[in-house]
Amino acid sequence: MPALAEIYQELGVKSAAIIYVEDLHGIEYSSVGVNEFLRAGIDVRMMKGAPVDMKDASLLLKEAKRLDVDALVCFTYPDVTFLITGQLME
Repeated sequence: MPALAEIYQELGVKSAAIIYVEDLHGIEYSSVGVNEFLRAGIDVRMMKGAPVDMKDASLLLKEAKRLDVDALVCFTYPDVTFLITGQLME
């Protein structure tokens, strides 16, 4: 996580939204992520959990878009990651 925060800093990322799966993996990664981003001066404008078997991420993605963040970070498993990627492309 420190490396990701450093890369974001180098790229000029000032704000981020985090989506994570509501299990131990997602909760732990998102907690460490938000701490590292804040330490790097990145404003975390959204941190939302989602079910492991999420079938629609559109509401979360619309909220991130409305918040006009520079980066969207997803601590998810492949099925949800592919779902989010597909919905972002739509």
